[in-house]
Amino acid sequence: MKTVMIGEIEWQAEDNGNFYTWDEAMEYASTLGDGWRLPTIKELFSLIDYNEFDPACSKIKNFRPSYFWSGSSVVYHSDDAWGVNFAGGHVHSLTKGYCYYIRCVRDMKLKKKKNLMKCCPICGSKTFEKVTQNNGILGPGGRSWAIYYICSSCSVLFKDVEKFFKKQNDKQLKQLGGKRGIKDVHL
Repeated sequence: MKTVMIGEIEWQAEDNGNFYTWDEAMEYASTLGDGWRLPTIKELFSLIDYNEFDPACSKIKNFRPSYFWSGSSVVYHSDDAWGVNFAGGHVHSLTKGYCYYIRCVRDMKLKKKKNLMKCCPICGSKTFEKVTQNNGILGPGGRSWAIYYICSSCSVLFKDVEKFFKKQNDKQLKQLGGKRGIKDVHL
């Protein structure tokens, strides 16, 4: 499948030529795996270029001048979802039972984070558990939550996996290697 990057969102470069009801579109996107989904209405709307017509999109080539589903339901009417008509760049509330085109997306920022955690540097396990814990700090939006990752095999606790995997060198990893139990890695 060919893709196009726009900001931190990866788009399918082409639709597959099929029409889908909204439920079928959601199902199709989930079968692609690896974070693929229908775009939000905001993401789909961001493709509209009002200096263009038929299609009203210049960010992705070969865009059909037709209706496309978003993954955003209409809050006040559960039988509808938001879509965009790329013939003229209009946003519409569309009945979920009707059939329209789709272009799936995935968030590359999430994909990059996912790829950082390939295996535990202590034991080599590829299985981690994400744990959130109230850290007791009261912030502007209420309590603050800390996110930790625990290796399923050796129970080492990592506070910030992304920084850990980016910054730790081989020497530091060897120093940590002989220790078992829950270990807080401070960065």
